[in-house]
Amino acid sequence: MTNQTKPELATFVARDRCIACGSEDFSVLGSGKFSEDPVRRFIDEDPWGESPLPALGDHVWEYARCNQCGQSFQKWLLTPEWQEIRFRDWMSEEAIREFEREHALDQPEARLSKGVELVRHALRLEKMTRALRGGSALRVLDFGCGWGEFLVMSKLMGFEAYGIERAPDRQRSLLNQGVTAFPDLDVALQTVGQGFHAATLFQVLEHLEEPLKVLTAIRDVLVPGAVLVLEVPDCTGVTGIRSKTDYYQIHPLEHINCFTGESLRKLAERAGFKAETPAIAHVTTDPVKVLRGEAKRVVQKMRTPGTNQYFRRV
Repeated sequence: MTNQTKPELATFVARDRCIACGSEDFSVLGSGKFSEDPVRRFIDEDPWGESPLPALGDHVWEYARCNQCGQSFQKWLLTPEWQEIRFRDWMSEEAIREFEREHALDQPEARLSKGVELVRHALRLEKMTRALRGGSALRVLDFGCGWGEFLVMSKLMGFEAYGIERAPDRQRSLLNQGVTAFPDLDVALQTVGQGFHAATLFQVLEHLEEPLKVLTAIRDVLVPGAVLVLEVPDCTGVTGIRSKTDYYQIHPLEHINCFTGESLRKLAERAGFKAETPAIAHVTTDPVKVLRGEAKRVVQKMRTPGTNQYFRRV
């Protein structure tokens, strides 16, 4: 906690238009006050550097869905001043690490699973960008790179890997690892330029104040035909916060944009991308898993797309 003076109660701004299509025609699916259960209890149970509850007071949260395009989003956002307080004081490194421990994300099995998935993404990107690179190193931008695991993996494979990370604690951690990361896209481009062959946003798009604007900016730094990877929580069927699962999917402070497979694809298309089937990549010593993986690929082609998708810049 710093000695910086801040207002007693947090301030919010309202989104009056759909974050995807700009329509003013949307409906509120669920709402409540931060001071009311179950949201108050869920927030209180989470680890924080400094609890946000006193600053949130009786302010309302409203979960809305656009009646024109189906995109869902939280209507109320913290103002930029309070977003900085959220990153600086509420979401401390210690609190983030504690959340990971509580959800067993730091356990060997979870870390192995995540590592395997990151290798799979890296192999796919290498294969899918060969024609673009002409033998040069793959240049990849990881937007919202967190603790930098994908950047480290990419560097080991010989990629030119750069990250964007807003949280100050994570920026310091990345610097200590020798990973190249920047606080925002403008600063990154001033340093490393454009011409990226791929961009990744792993569990990031749901947190952004203006997701369409960010995707459009990322499109502009990619070469034509470059690959975009988007992964977000699947909010299909969620209409309010009644359970802890609902809370983690449409967290009114954190998950301010809420997607289904269809709405994710529509947003990417609006930003100038088209859906792409990812390259085959198996990271396993078990041949049975290879067979299962291929069977899963066949089934997925016949289903509605999920919220982990690949795209190409048009």
